[in-house]
Amino acid sequence: SLKTNKLDDKPNAYQIGENVTLDLYKGSTKAVIGSKDQVLYILSQRGIRSYHLSKDGSLSFKFPEEFSPNVYAQAILFNGETYQASETTILSFNSETKKLSLNLSLNKPQYAPADKAKISVLVKDSVGNPVVSEVNLNLVDEAFYSLYPENINPLSELYRFLESDVL
Repeated sequence: SLKTNKLDDKPNAYQIGENVTLDLYKGSTKAVIGSKDQVLYILSQRGIRSYHLSKDGSLSFKFPEEFSPNVYAQAILFNGETYQASETTILSFNSETKKLSLNLSLNKPQYAPADKAKISVLVKDSVGNPVVSEVNLNLVDEAFYSLYPENINPLSELYRFLESDVL
């Protein structure tokens, strides 16, 4: 199996530029790699993105933007005569780092049908910094949402997982 260096609540979710370390394991212990052994790491997303040879069973790299929203990692151990392939591990982009918050300011506390409204929008990133943005607002009567509640998560749509496309 492949194990990552992450120990938090999202063990395989990375920010762009974050260090990734993959280690090859047999069961619960790190695999013993012989002096003549080599490990081929394949990173794929809609085809092979990159491959790397390792003599110690580890691979380290910074999570690049082109691996967003996810990349599949697999290790293949060659011992000179046979090979063993690990199961595939999915490394994903932590889309929470792209989450934006919106603060709306209205020119009056309540509106009647056909009233004109002036709305100011302040958009901030996940750490509270202002962000230049284009915003699409859908204005709907609250009575509609009491009948048909709606929960929209645009990040899950923007960063939907891609397939490996490697057989």
